[in-house]
Parts: sequence; C-alpha cells; structure tokens
Amino acid sequence: MILIGFLVMVLAGAVKGMVGMGMPTVAIGLLTLILPPAQAVALLIIPAAFTNVWQYATGPGARSTARRFAVMMAGLTVGTFIGGFGIGGLDSPYTLPAMGTVMCCYGLLGLASVHVHLPEGWEGPLAPVIGLATGVINGMTSMAMLPAVVFFKALGLGRDDMVQALGLNFMVASFAMMPILMWPGSSGAPLLDPWIIGASIAALLPAGLGLNLGRRLRIMASPELFSRIFFGFLTLLGIYMATRGILKLTA
Repeated sequence: MILIGFLVMVLAGAVKGMVGMGMPTVAIGLLTLILPPAQAVALLIIPAAFTNVWQYATGPGARSTARRFAVMMAGLTVGTFIGGFGIGGLDSPYTLPAMGTVMCCYGLLGLASVHVHLPEGWEGPLAPVIGLATGVINGMTSMAMLPAVVFFKALGLGRDDMVQALGLNFMVASFAMMPILMWPGSSGAPLLDPWIIGASIAALLPAGLGLNLGRRLRIMASPELFSRIFFGFLTLLGIYMATRGILKLTA
C-alpha cells in the first residue's frame, strides 16, 4: 500500500506540474480505490495545501488576485462548511458517487474544450454564488474544480492569472477542509490520527518529485496532447467511481 500511495502521489504531482491543476482530483480518485474517502482526503491534505500555497504565492499578482476574488473565496469557505458539516460531508454514502460524477463532468468539459464568455458586469454578482456552489461540492467531495474552473475560464484570464486564481481557489478549499477532517463525525477525525498526519507529511516528497517531473515533461511534451489524455483518464475514472458508489448504495 505504501508503494501504491507513493506512485499515486508522483503521478498526481506530475499532472499538476504539467497542467497547473488536477493533483487532488487524480490522487483522491485513485486513493479511494483502496481507502475510504475521508482517509484519502486526509492523506492528501498537507501536500495539496503546500503545493497550492506555492502555486498562489509565487505568481506576480498575489495581492490583486486575493482582492479580486475575496468574496468568491468567502463563499467557497462557507459552502465547504455547509457541504462538510450540514450535508453529511465525506461520511455520506453519496460521497463516492458524487466524487465520480464531479470527476466525470470535469473530464468531459475538458475534452469538449467548452469556451464560455462571461458578459461584462456579471463577475461581481456571480462570484459569491460560484464560490458557494464550489464550496458545497468541495465539502462533500474535497474537489473544488466545478464550477470555479469554468468561471475563471469565462473571465478570460491570462495564463499566469489563471494559474494564480486556481492556486488561490484550491488553497482556500484545502484549508477550509481541515476543520471538517478534524471533526469527530468525519470518519473518526482522520486528520487527528498521528499515522495519517505522518503519511500526509511524507507524501510531500513524492508530490514534489512528481511536480518537478511534470514541469520537465511540460517543456518536452505537447500540453494539448497531455491535457486530452488527462481529461480522458478523469472521465473514465469518474465513471468507474460513480458506478461503484451507486452499486454500493443499491446493494
């Protein structure tokens, strides 16, 4: 199991190094094949928080990005608490099929290369709604991609601004999940388990190796080809997870 976890974190880090996102999605999706969702999320929380802080803080406009999306991030935090504490969170029997559905939708959107343009003046009113919706999904699945990623793309952000906005979004989502993983109701508060904390800290090494590998591959390989492989993989993994979760519910 240790070797499997190591390889999963290297792969997830490489994905993030290549496309700037996807580490939690890939890692959680694969780890839930061998672990309960709450434990899989807890194992990932430290490397995810670390890499997202780094992604956000190393960009050129950290302060301006934080100011621009402050209301959205507040909605994301509130929504995460609603999804995590109020709707059953990672303890819910619907968590696994929800994870698979979110992953599948995200993969299909990526494969379809959907381009949405947000009319001028809509960003302000939509930001808290998008943040809240993303947070509820995050609280139930620890996946904060939708609808946040679609919203950022619709704003027409440049590459650097997009990477930084994603880093901010995933960073806030990671920190907002921590109280949920420390709550006794979250499958025994996995983030307070010394073994899981140690394993999560240890996961920093393979995640960092994968991140560096991904950056090197980004220079050598075609980002477009890798993105299509990545989104296709997410779609198939999401279908499998959703099907497995539904079969458990109906068993």
